[in-house]
Amino acid sequence: MLGKDQLEIYKKQIKNNPQLEEVLSFCNFEFRDNIDVKEDILICGEESNYEIYPFGKDGCGCTYALLNNQYVGFISSAGGCGIIANNIKDFFNFLAVIKNIESYFVKGVFDNLENFNDTFKMASEDFLDSITRFGNYSYDVSIQALEKFIIDNGFVTDNAIMYEKLKSALITEPSFVLRADPSEYEPWDDVFYTNQKYINELREKKVNHD
Repeated sequence: MLGKDQLEIYKKQIKNNPQLEEVLSFCNFEFRDNIDVKEDILICGEESNYEIYPFGKDGCGCTYALLNNQYVGFISSAGGCGIIANNIKDFFNFLAVIKNIESYFVKGVFDNLENFNDTFKMASEDFLDSITRFGNYSYDVSIQALEKFIIDNGFVTDNAIMYEKLKSALITEPSFVLRADPSEYEPWDDVFYTNQKYINELREKKVNHD
């Protein structure tokens, strides 16, 4: 099943469940139907090496998009972009299990599983705090909605697998890049803001490990 078809299935599940939709908003994701690629993303005449189909936003104006109807890309409002999931199922799996994906866009998080788990702990604590303080539904109702979403879709919950899946997506080649006229605009960076250096380090480690 292609990305857009999968996306519509998940969208229907989430939109038909107000509790689940709110829970995922605390994972820093909301569906958006009115994102125009040229007017909202490629506003400086950038060119992309992937076809972009935006479908959601976070709370800071960053965009989530299908790339070539397969991968999921992240486009930051601060000038970073990259592939963050190998398919739409993995993307919603990440949201449901490791919560705010952007929390993991810090250099060093993918050096080892221990660093990833430390970030997971912080992201989970922030998530639970937000539900408790700002949720319109009780904590139990919210968590039950999320757990049902995980079970119904056969999502993976093992952190070690999440770590490998997300790292695999981040080092996908070719990297998702947006290019504008360098004489007029600053170049877009990767999601870690390291000018692809950290991405390349992770790729090299994988090659050496294999």
